[in-house]
Amino acid sequence: MITEDKNIEIYCKIDDFCKEFFPFIEKNTLKSSNSRKRKFKLSISEAMTIQILFHMFDYRNFTTYYNDYVCSRLSSYFPKILSFHNKMVEIFKYIIIPLAIVLKTKSM
Repeated sequence: MITEDKNIEIYCKIDDFCKEFFPFIEKNTLKSSNSRKRKFKLSISEAMTIQILFHMFDYRNFTTYYNDYVCSRLSSYFPKILSFHNKMVEIFKYIIIPLAIVLKTKSM
């Protein structure tokens, strides 16, 4: 079982990464005239942390993990937690590239 301190440590590393990564990407990429930035209640760093923790546990599918662990045990850490995993799955397309980069560059 992962301790609360480890959960917090992972979140802090991810949040620090996001604070550097996204301003760099904004500054160095071309802007599209028709692109709209999607706003979610859950931050990107929170979503990335939830995804990383999923892969650290022995859950077979994300739905069970999300309902059993995230919504019940992590709701105090993530006050704007999404009520069901479908919205969380929608966020995945926004976090896949930064998640791959952070996992390649940092050891969790």
